[in-house]
Amino acid sequence: MKHPEGFPSKLARLRAKADMTQKDLAKAAGISVPQIGRYETGLSKPRMNALIKLANALSVDVSELQNAEDEPASVSVIFNEEGTLHPTNMPQKLFETIEMVSEKLGISLNAAMMVSIDALSASMRGDEPQIDEYIKKALHFLNEEALPKKKKK
Repeated sequence: MKHPEGFPSKLARLRAKADMTQKDLAKAAGISVPQIGRYETGLSKPRMNALIKLANALSVDVSELQNAEDEPASVSVIFNEEGTLHPTNMPQKLFETIEMVSEKLGISLNAAMMVSIDALSASMRGDEPQIDEYIKKALHFLNEEALPKKKKK
């Protein structure tokens, strides 16, 4: 799910940081799931009463939710690991870069995320990323094959 800059992205990032799905946050805050979705897509802005409920559910100060002007647009992704949901939030530009990697390498978005994480981890360790090996590992793990290359027009 894409979140516009400002409050919607801030709420989504704090929710993911708390390892909560929208459903989890809705239950903890006493706010409906559709309303949480409207907040995170920017279709609705919470009143002070709702901000207090959200802040309490996320264990943050209300001011942290109010000071969101500089929050960049983001994308929420939920990883499902053996039935356990792991929500995460990333800047929209990073997500778009991973989408581009997916298209360039001819692999699924899930595989591109795995490859990107492996490459970043290697770089952080000071190792040279082994992209071909990461692609093979991701495709094997996901039980996928490379996508057919698109023909140029």
